Amino acid sequence: MQYGVITITDVDATDEKATRKLCEKIGPIHNTFFGYFWVFGVNTEEDETDDRQDTAYSNEEIGLHNDGTYFEQTPGIQVFHCLVPAKVGGETILSDGFYAAEKLRQNYPEYFEILSKVPIEHHYLEGMSDRFENASVKLYSRSIAPVITCFNGKIVQVRLNPYDRAPFRTLNFSPNSEKTALETIKFYEAYEKFSQLCNAPEAAIKIALKPGTVIFIDNYRVFHSRTEFQGSRKMCGCYLSRDNFLAKVRPLLKIDEL
Repeated sequence: MQYGVITITDVDATDEKATRKLCEKIGPIHNTFFGYFWVFGVNTEEDETDDRQDTAYSNEEIGLHNDGTYFEQTPGIQVFHCLVPAKVGGETILSDGFYAAEKLRQNYPEYFEILSKVPIEHHYLEGMSDRFENASVKLYSRSIAPVITCFNGKIVQVRLNPYDRAPFRTLNFSPNSEKTALETIKFYEAYEKFSQLCNAPEAAIKIALKPGTVIFIDNYRVFHSRTEFQGSRKMCGCYLSRDNFLAKVRPLLKIDEL
């Protein structure tokens, strides 16, 4: 709760069921159209039948983001267990979004106001063909919310996912089109500054996930990314219900920690 990340060691990495059982002891798994519990990777048997159109199912570098910004109910806790690490690359980078948001509020209050007040759309499209005229969407999910969510002045959630952020619908010829364009530019300036703060060295840490260690990430607070890798890599994980987890944790916390 204090840092948004915790690890549990000595988990059997030879059987992904051990990770699943561990997660189920902590709280109910948050199911989505990605499945109840995932086993995925590159150059593995799972990869042969997986047709997900998501960068997580590749060996490409992935920039900082948090998951499920396009869901009405954002997954609360992200769980990863690296069963087979890549021989080269594949490190995980974690960044404290609350830290970056506070920095933005202190040093760029106008930008903080924009990102905490202006709702934007995130969406997930699956099934799009390479040729637009033959596009066929299998899955479509969307959610609209500001990048930074506050309650009584306290930051309670941040959303940063350039991959799933939907384009603005600002091209029009109304009398207010000039004002809309200026507001759009201001938003992008604020978004870029926030991204820079999230990627600053003092806000982030790079780690190599190892077999036997399961990492739990507060998906409302901490962004994650992955460096490019070569060779085979196998992962498993899931989302956990935030509400059920907090229901267990809150009785153990002090009032100022709630």
